[in-house]
Amino acid sequence: DAETAQEKIEAEPGVKDKGKKKVKGTSELDDDIFDIFKFDMSKQDWIKSWKQDPHWAESTTPSPLAKDFVKKEKGNKTIGDILEVGCGNGRDAIYFAKQGHRVVGIDISSDAIKIAEQNRKKEKISSKKLTFEVGDVEELEYDDEFFDGIYSISVLHDTKLKKSVPEISRVLKSKGIILLYLYYKTKFIDQTEEDNNRTEIHFKIGDFEKILTANDLQQIDKYKSETTDKDEDGTHQHFIVIYLLRKK
Repeated sequence: DAETAQEKIEAEPGVKDKGKKKVKGTSELDDDIFDIFKFDMSKQDWIKSWKQDPHWAESTTPSPLAKDFVKKEKGNKTIGDILEVGCGNGRDAIYFAKQGHRVVGIDISSDAIKIAEQNRKKEKISSKKLTFEVGDVEELEYDDEFFDGIYSISVLHDTKLKKSVPEISRVLKSKGIILLYLYYKTKFIDQTEEDNNRTEIHFKIGDFEKILTANDLQQIDKYKSETTDKDEDGTHQHFIVIYLLRKK
Protein backbone atom coordinates (compact mmCIF):
# COMPACT_ATOMS: atom_id res chain seq x y z
CA ASP A 1 0.00 0.00 0.00
CA ALA A 2 3.00 2.31 -0.23
CA GLU A 3 1.89 3.38 -3.68
CA THR A 4 -0.76 6.10 -3.46
CA ALA A 5 -4.33 5.45 -4.55
CA GLN A 6 -3.96 8.15 -7.19
CA GLU A 7 -0.88 6.43 -8.64
CA LYS A 8 -2.73 3.11 -8.74
CA ILE A 9 -5.65 4.67 -10.57
CA GLU A 10 -3.51 6.56 -13.06
CA ALA A 11 -1.60 3.37 -13.80
CA GLU A 12 -4.83 1.90 -15.13
CA PRO A 13 -6.04 2.62 -18.66
CA GLY A 14 -8.82 5.11 -19.08
CA VAL A 15 -8.07 7.61 -16.35
CA LYS A 16 -7.82 11.41 -16.27
CA ASP A 17 -6.28 13.70 -18.86
CA LYS A 18 -7.26 11.51 -21.80
CA GLY A 19 -9.97 13.81 -23.07
CA LYS A 20 -13.61 14.38 -22.26
CA LYS A 21 -16.31 14.42 -24.87
CA LYS A 22 -19.34 16.66 -24.61
CA VAL A 23 -22.40 14.72 -23.52
CA LYS A 24 -25.03 14.59 -26.23
CA GLY A 25 -28.09 16.69 -25.61
CA THR A 26 -26.87 18.76 -22.67
CA SER A 27 -26.55 21.98 -24.67
CA GLU A 28 -30.15 21.65 -25.84
CA LEU A 29 -31.53 22.19 -22.34
CA ASP A 30 -32.76 25.61 -21.27
CA ASP A 31 -30.70 26.78 -18.29
CA ASP A 32 -33.96 27.59 -16.48
CA ILE A 33 -34.46 23.87 -15.92
CA PHE A 34 -31.56 23.88 -13.50
CA ASP A 35 -32.74 26.90 -11.54
CA ILE A 36 -35.32 24.88 -9.60
CA PHE A 37 -32.74 23.00 -7.55
CA LYS A 38 -32.15 23.92 -3.92
CA PHE A 39 -29.46 22.16 -1.94
CA ASP A 40 -29.42 21.41 1.79
CA MET A 41 -25.68 20.92 2.16
CA SER A 42 -22.66 22.40 0.46
CA LYS A 43 -19.46 20.44 -0.10
CA GLN A 44 -17.97 22.11 2.96
CA ASP A 45 -21.03 21.08 5.01
CA TRP A 46 -20.44 17.43 4.08
CA ILE A 47 -16.75 17.65 4.89
CA LYS A 48 -17.57 19.23 8.26
CA SER A 49 -20.22 16.60 9.04
CA TRP A 50 -17.69 13.78 8.61
CA LYS A 51 -15.38 15.45 11.11
CA GLN A 52 -18.15 15.27 13.73
CA ASP A 53 -18.32 11.44 13.92
CA PRO A 54 -21.60 11.03 12.00
CA HIS A 55 -23.98 8.17 12.79
CA TRP A 56 -23.89 6.96 9.18
CA ALA A 57 -20.21 6.03 9.55
CA GLU A 58 -21.00 3.29 12.06
CA SER A 59 -22.62 0.46 10.09
CA THR A 60 -20.45 -1.72 7.87
CA THR A 61 -23.34 -3.91 6.72
CA PRO A 62 -23.99 -3.42 3.00
CA SER A 63 -27.31 -1.84 2.10
CA PRO A 64 -30.07 -3.92 0.47
CA LEU A 65 -29.75 -1.64 -2.56
CA ALA A 66 -26.11 -2.68 -3.00
CA LYS A 67 -27.12 -6.32 -3.15
CA ASP A 68 -29.87 -5.54 -5.66
CA PHE A 69 -27.48 -3.49 -7.79
CA VAL A 70 -25.03 -6.40 -8.06
CA LYS A 71 -27.84 -8.65 -9.29
CA LYS A 72 -28.90 -6.07 -11.87
CA GLU A 73 -25.32 -5.44 -13.02
CA LYS A 74 -24.57 -9.13 -13.48
CA GLY A 75 -27.83 -9.58 -15.35
CA ASN A 76 -26.99 -6.61 -17.54
CA LYS A 77 -23.72 -8.01 -18.91
CA THR A 78 -20.63 -9.27 -17.09
CA ILE A 79 -18.91 -8.57 -13.80
CA GLY A 80 -17.67 -5.07 -14.54
CA ASP A 81 -15.99 -2.05 -12.98
CA ILE A 82 -18.15 -0.02 -10.60
CA LEU A 83 -17.86 3.60 -9.46
CA GLU A 84 -19.53 4.46 -6.16
CA VAL A 85 -20.22 8.17 -5.80
CA GLY A 86 -20.35 9.12 -2.13
CA CYS A 87 -18.82 5.93 -0.74
CA GLY A 88 -18.78 7.09 2.89
CA ASN A 89 -17.21 4.43 5.10
CA GLY A 90 -16.93 2.07 2.15
CA ARG A 91 -19.47 -0.54 3.21
CA ASP A 92 -21.15 -0.96 -0.19
CA ALA A 93 -17.94 -0.62 -2.21
CA ILE A 94 -16.42 -3.38 -0.07
CA TYR A 95 -19.44 -5.57 -0.80
CA PHE A 96 -19.08 -4.96 -4.55
CA ALA A 97 -15.40 -5.93 -4.40
CA LYS A 98 -16.23 -9.14 -2.53
CA GLN A 99 -18.66 -10.01 -5.33
CA GLY A 100 -15.82 -9.89 -7.86
CA HIS A 101 -16.05 -6.34 -9.15
CA ARG A 102 -13.19 -3.89 -9.47
CA VAL A 103 -14.41 -0.83 -7.58
CA VAL A 104 -13.52 2.82 -7.21
CA GLY A 105 -15.21 4.64 -4.32
CA ILE A 106 -15.09 8.42 -4.15
CA ASP A 107 -16.21 10.85 -1.48
CA ILE A 108 -15.84 14.60 -1.07
CA SER A 109 -14.66 14.06 2.53
CA SER A 110 -11.08 12.99 3.21
CA ASP A 111 -12.22 11.80 6.66
CA ALA A 112 -14.71 9.44 5.03
CA ILE A 113 -11.99 8.10 2.73
CA LYS A 114 -9.69 7.44 5.71
CA ILE A 115 -12.43 5.39 7.38
CA ALA A 116 -13.16 3.53 4.14
CA GLU A 117 -9.47 2.69 3.73
CA GLN A 118 -9.32 1.36 7.29
CA ASN A 119 -12.36 -0.83 6.58
CA ARG A 120 -10.82 -2.09 3.32
CA LYS A 121 -7.67 -3.16 5.14
CA LYS A 122 -9.70 -4.88 7.87
CA GLU A 123 -11.42 -6.91 5.15
CA LYS A 124 -8.03 -7.70 3.54
CA ILE A 125 -9.11 -6.51 0.10
CA SER A 126 -6.32 -5.51 -2.29
CA SER A 127 -6.08 -1.83 -3.19
CA LYS A 128 -5.79 -2.96 -6.81
CA LYS A 129 -9.27 -4.44 -6.49
CA LEU A 130 -10.78 -1.61 -4.45
CA THR A 131 -9.58 1.98 -4.52
CA PHE A 132 -10.88 4.84 -2.37
CA GLU A 133 -10.29 8.42 -3.48
CA VAL A 134 -11.27 11.92 -2.48
CA GLY A 135 -13.30 12.98 -5.50
CA ASP A 136 -16.01 15.30 -6.76
CA VAL A 137 -18.87 13.97 -8.89
CA GLU A 138 -19.14 17.36 -10.57
CA GLU A 139 -15.67 16.83 -12.07
CA LEU A 140 -14.81 13.15 -12.32
CA GLU A 141 -11.19 12.27 -13.07
CA TYR A 142 -11.87 9.33 -15.36
CA ASP A 143 -11.91 8.78 -19.07
CA ASP A 144 -15.08 8.64 -21.15
CA GLU A 145 -16.99 5.35 -20.93
CA PHE A 146 -14.70 3.88 -18.27
CA PHE A 147 -17.15 2.19 -15.86
CA ASP A 148 -19.71 -0.57 -16.36
CA GLY A 149 -21.86 0.58 -13.46
CA ILE A 150 -22.36 3.62 -11.22
CA TYR A 151 -23.96 3.54 -7.79
CA SER A 152 -24.85 6.53 -5.62
CA ILE A 153 -26.90 6.72 -2.42
CA SER A 154 -28.11 10.00 -0.86
CA VAL A 155 -25.60 12.19 -2.70
CA LEU A 156 -26.70 13.67 -6.01
CA HIS A 157 -29.51 15.81 -4.60
CA ASP A 158 -26.81 17.85 -2.84
CA THR A 159 -24.85 18.50 -6.04
CA LYS A 160 -25.18 20.87 -8.97
CA LEU A 161 -27.07 18.51 -11.22
CA LYS A 162 -26.21 20.31 -14.44
CA LYS A 163 -22.64 19.20 -13.67
CA SER A 164 -23.00 15.88 -11.86
CA VAL A 165 -25.48 14.15 -14.19
CA PRO A 166 -23.46 14.82 -17.38
CA GLU A 167 -20.33 13.62 -15.58
CA ILE A 168 -21.75 10.28 -14.46
CA SER A 169 -23.14 9.74 -17.96
CA ARG A 170 -19.79 10.62 -19.52
CA VAL A 171 -17.77 8.06 -17.56
CA LEU A 172 -20.35 5.27 -17.98
CA LYS A 173 -20.04 2.82 -20.85
CA SER A 174 -22.83 2.45 -23.38
CA LYS A 175 -25.42 0.00 -21.98
CA GLY A 176 -23.97 0.47 -18.50
CA ILE A 177 -26.36 0.84 -15.57
CA ILE A 178 -26.77 3.35 -12.76
CA LEU A 179 -28.57 3.13 -9.44
CA LEU A 180 -29.44 6.49 -7.88
CA TYR A 181 -31.11 7.04 -4.51
CA LEU A 182 -32.10 10.68 -3.97
CA TYR A 183 -34.18 12.87 -1.66
CA TYR A 184 -36.45 15.02 -3.81
CA LYS A 185 -37.89 16.87 -0.82
CA THR A 186 -37.53 16.99 2.96
CA LYS A 187 -40.10 18.10 5.52
CA PHE A 188 -38.84 19.44 8.84
CA ILE A 189 -41.04 18.50 11.83
CA ASP A 190 -40.75 19.45 15.52
CA GLN A 191 -37.97 21.89 14.70
CA THR A 192 -37.37 25.43 15.90
CA GLU A 193 -40.21 27.84 15.22
CA GLU A 194 -38.48 29.14 12.08
CA ASP A 195 -37.99 25.69 10.53
CA ASN A 196 -41.01 23.80 11.87
CA ASN A 197 -43.13 22.25 9.09
CA ARG A 198 -40.86 23.79 6.46
CA THR A 199 -40.49 21.75 3.28
CA GLU A 200 -37.23 21.86 1.34
CA ILE A 201 -37.57 21.07 -2.36
CA HIS A 202 -34.39 19.41 -3.63
CA PHE A 203 -35.65 18.99 -7.18
CA LYS A 204 -38.80 18.46 -9.22
CA ILE A 205 -38.94 14.93 -10.54
CA GLY A 206 -40.22 15.87 -13.99
CA ASP A 207 -37.43 18.36 -14.56
CA PHE A 208 -34.81 15.94 -13.22
CA GLU A 209 -35.97 13.30 -15.66
CA LYS A 210 -35.49 15.77 -18.52
CA ILE A 211 -31.87 16.05 -17.43
CA LEU A 212 -31.50 12.27 -17.40
CA THR A 213 -32.97 11.99 -20.90
CA ALA A 214 -30.74 14.77 -22.22
CA ASN A 215 -27.73 12.81 -21.01
CA ASP A 216 -28.73 9.54 -22.72
CA LEU A 217 -29.90 7.88 -19.49
CA GLN A 218 -32.99 5.72 -19.89
CA GLN A 219 -35.21 4.57 -17.03
CA ILE A 220 -35.36 0.85 -16.37
CA ASP A 221 -37.24 1.25 -13.11
CA LYS A 222 -38.32 3.92 -10.62
CA TYR A 223 -39.57 3.64 -7.06
CA LYS A 224 -40.76 6.26 -4.55
CA SER A 225 -40.60 5.93 -0.80
CA GLU A 226 -40.46 7.90 2.44
CA THR A 227 -38.31 7.65 5.53
CA THR A 228 -38.14 9.55 8.81
CA ASP A 229 -35.17 10.18 11.05
CA LYS A 230 -34.60 12.17 14.21
CA ASP A 231 -31.67 14.11 15.58
CA GLU A 232 -31.11 16.81 18.17
CA ASP A 233 -32.78 19.37 15.90
CA GLY A 234 -36.02 17.42 15.46
CA THR A 235 -37.58 15.11 12.88
CA HIS A 236 -36.81 14.98 9.15
CA GLN A 237 -39.26 13.33 6.78
CA HIS A 238 -37.44 12.46 3.55
CA PHE A 239 -39.27 11.83 0.30
CA ILE A 240 -37.16 9.46 -1.78
CA VAL A 241 -36.96 8.43 -5.39
CA ILE A 242 -34.81 5.53 -6.57
CA TYR A 243 -33.83 5.16 -10.22
CA LEU A 244 -32.35 2.25 -12.10
CA LEU A 245 -31.01 3.66 -15.37
CA ARG A 246 -29.25 2.41 -18.47
CA LYS A 247 -27.11 4.51 -20.79
CA LYS A 248 -28.01 4.34 -24.47
